[in-house]
Amino acid sequence: MDDRIFKDSIKTFNIEYKKIFGYIPCIENYSCGQNEYRNALMRAIQEKKELSEYLTVYEHEVVKRRKR
Repeated sequence: MDDRIFKDSIKTFNIEYKKIFGYIPCIENYSCGQNEYRNALMRAIQEKKELSEYLTVYEHEVVKRRKR
């Protein structure tokens, strides 16, 4: 899938994720394809769990995020 089309397809999910967790995740931080990312993003929102619960985070990206 074209990168722009993919980003447009997950825009509403990113907004919902940000409402719950306070930040928008980035696909480049996870070891997965676009379909797997979108499915995990939807599941994370439904179950109100961090995306890292469903996808493997690249090791250099494992950073504890501060809540504001």
